[in-house]
Amino acid sequence: MDSRIITIPNILSLIRIYSSFPIVVFFWLGNYKVVLIVLILAYITDAVDGFVARQFNQVSDWGKVLDPLGDKVLSASVSLLLLQKGILDLYFVVLVILRDFLISVFSVKKIKNEKFVFQAVFVGKLLTFLLAILYSLSVLNLMNSVSLSVVKILEIVCLLFVLISGTYYLMIYLKSDKNVNQ
Repeated sequence: MDSRIITIPNILSLIRIYSSFPIVVFFWLGNYKVVLIVLILAYITDAVDGFVARQFNQVSDWGKVLDPLGDKVLSASVSLLLLQKGILDLYFVVLVILRDFLISVFSVKKIKNEKFVFQAVFVGKLLTFLLAILYSLSVLNLMNSVSLSVVKILEIVCLLFVLISGTYYLMIYLKSDKNVNQ
């Protein structure tokens, strides 16, 4: 386990976190092409950081925190922007942010109490991938390139995975908490 803070994967995660700023600015300016490019690049950093961390033995506890934090900051900011434009529904945005918030609270508690960092699970990674597609298609909808009905169908699929992954992470947390208390 690499204990360094400054690693390529961690830098990529920080880039993903900070990419929310230009996304918000260009969204407000109505420059959706730039928003789409930055959004896609941000999600590419998500795919690349984990690969680099594993391939070059740069997996770190910092990375296990920064990577999901990057996902959550990006997802929350884009969700709220798309809610503002009426593309995503309020219940969807609330559930996405609530799920991410609860996972963060559970993770912080685990780190604080047990010095243990949750690993990402497949269903969570799949949700991140689906959200990347949903957000990209939503921006394309703002550019009149994709029908809103396509976005709404994918929103429902993502909602299903929000609920599944949220339940799965809760079960992992409760199981690990039970094992610690025994």
